[in-house]
Amino acid sequence: EHLPPFWTAYALTFTETVGASILALPIALAGVGPLPGVVILLVMGVINMLTIAAMAEAVTRNGSIRYQGSYLGRLVEDYLGRAGSILLTTMVVTICVMVLLAYYLGFSLTLAGGTPVGAEIWVGVLFLIGIYFVGRKNLHSTISSALVVGTINLGLILLLSALALGHVRVGNLLYVHVPFLNGNPFEPALLGLIFGVAFTAYFGHFSVTSCARSVLQRDPSGRSLAAGCIAAQASAMILYILWVVAVNGAIAPATLTGF
Repeated sequence: EHLPPFWTAYALTFTETVGASILALPIALAGVGPLPGVVILLVMGVINMLTIAAMAEAVTRNGSIRYQGSYLGRLVEDYLGRAGSILLTTMVVTICVMVLLAYYLGFSLTLAGGTPVGAEIWVGVLFLIGIYFVGRKNLHSTISSALVVGTINLGLILLLSALALGHVRVGNLLYVHVPFLNGNPFEPALLGLIFGVAFTAYFGHFSVTSCARSVLQRDPSGRSLAAGCIAAQASAMILYILWVVAVNGAIAPATLTGF
């Protein structure tokens, strides 16, 4: 809360955007190759920079968020009515359930493989931690923990990228398997995997409403909110490109495809 408004918006959006889905990016893009993957990340990164800018603009113009501390559902209801708010809530609950299931599985199976503790126990531990933060009913503690965990995650990703860059092979970097190019067939499942994972990797738009009230109190114009969110998406795009080039350049496509 003591950061300048731009850096508050930037830090929260960046750490919320870069999550576990970054681990799936090299796997999803292995089917087309690193260089086409970079192009996809650039295009989708620009699209998400525009959408998060539009969301920041909508939040800035909404009195419920600025003065009453309301959340996303109220914002959507103000603009799109009750039906729009119900649709949003249904979609958000669905996404959260799916993502939470993925996190539970990934967290528990990974730790169960490296410790004598069973996966069921680790799921219970993660569930209790989540209940603890929800039970506190204090968003500030959640933001602080998100920034701490996000910073640790970013450091680990940069370290892994640096290690992988030392093993990059030109043949892996130049591998290209684009539909309709050189007679390659159109594969809907491959494109669905790529765009699904990429959209998930760029999804940090909820952070706009999370930090809006605090940021808008210090910069009522909304410029810091919009600029911070856009810069965070741009930083995520650069990090994703570095990660994909490093991992896909170091590991053969056949090893990653369908992993």
